[in-house]
Amino acid sequence: METLMDRLKIETREHHQYLESLPFFTILMEEKLPLESYVGLLRAMAVVHAVLEHELPLLANPVISAVWQEEMRRLPFLEKDLSFIETKNIGDVPEAAKHALQLAEKIRLWSTPNSVNLLGCLYVLEGSTLGAQVLRPKIAKLFNLRTEGLSYLSSYGNDTAPRWKKFKQRMNAVDLSEQQRKTVVETAHEVFQGMTKIVSALYPIELNSDYFASTLNPEAGVHPVTNDPRELFAAIDAGNKTWNAYPYFKWRYGDRGKRFTKSDSAWLVTLSNLPQDSVHHEVEWLGKVLASRGMPQFLLQKHLENLYQALVKSVPERRDKYDKLLKAAEKLQTARRNQISDTLFETLTEEFERMVGPSWSKRLNGAGAILVAAVADEQAGIKKAVTSLEEWMTDSSRFPKKWIDAVQVILRKTRRQPPDPPAPADK
Repeated sequence: METLMDRLKIETREHHQYLESLPFFTILMEEKLPLESYVGLLRAMAVVHAVLEHELPLLANPVISAVWQEEMRRLPFLEKDLSFIETKNIGDVPEAAKHALQLAEKIRLWSTPNSVNLLGCLYVLEGSTLGAQVLRPKIAKLFNLRTEGLSYLSSYGNDTAPRWKKFKQRMNAVDLSEQQRKTVVETAHEVFQGMTKIVSALYPIELNSDYFASTLNPEAGVHPVTNDPRELFAAIDAGNKTWNAYPYFKWRYGDRGKRFTKSDSAWLVTLSNLPQDSVHHEVEWLGKVLASRGMPQFLLQKHLENLYQALVKSVPERRDKYDKLLKAAEKLQTARRNQISDTLFETLTEEFERMVGPSWSKRLNGAGAILVAAVADEQAGIKKAVTSLEEWMTDSSRFPKKWIDAVQVILRKTRRQPPDPPAPADK
């Protein structure tokens, strides 16, 4: 009987051959590929792998679990390469980023509990490790790279062939119906088509010095972020400062959340080019989105303050522009004060810290303020502002009873407080 891997190889051969014949690869073999094309490939593949590797562990699908292994993750290699390249101020290729995001969206749609589509994705992407062995020496020579910038192409090193053999064995061992086998093959076709669109956009290219959100975060869109290196590094520094100040971010959102902190921070810088009313509008929109996902507007306020300080320090001549971001932070603060006064805010925060004790208070610094701020958002009309946070904060598999009791007490006490009279409007 024909194995699944044999069928995939036969039925996708034309797609595979066409992909390898694209100008990107022919010009690379001639050692004339521009660096922007290679960086564009890394960024595009980071988009695809970020989504795939986020979805795979979430699927309670025994068929997928029989094939997927954590050691197959390649996003960490891509992030390492992109971190090295980040300092070189290389613009993005928006067309390639667009096609990568389109393929990533398909992966999200395929990621359902009973779906076998992702086996087709794994076939194409795992198979690319074989081709990477051919590309790596060419890329290394062309761009004078030794190890840095080559992690993705070197993912499995000398274990590439043995790993591919084991992957084939796992794929062939899964018990699939004829319709499921057909689905896997059809998905592999779609992934090859998506990859063809990405690679076609990477050469020839019109060089673009702009940065896009996907440049910093594979899962972000192609909306623009600042392309001034001074502002970009200030945005990243501010994001790191906010992230480190509140361990809640890392606990709940992990590395994926940190990538969004980076891209959101760089996008916020661009708001300084808008009129003040537009800045308020955009910040208000982002604040409501984040609050409904477990990040109270208080955290955005603090980040805008950090961002303002970092930008003024890095580019002091643009202070007047950056003042708009500080005013947006002040407006968020006023909105919170209209619900909960500073005195009450601090009193309830300190009470929470006493209830959980110094060990847990230090371990998850700022959690009390986050809880109280979430109630302020709820009272201001933001749906799920508390529920999206409370569910996580009262998970008994994560927190002890003492912590959970403190969360519930503080939420009750905060909700009982009547809103303060509205603050006077700015003149």
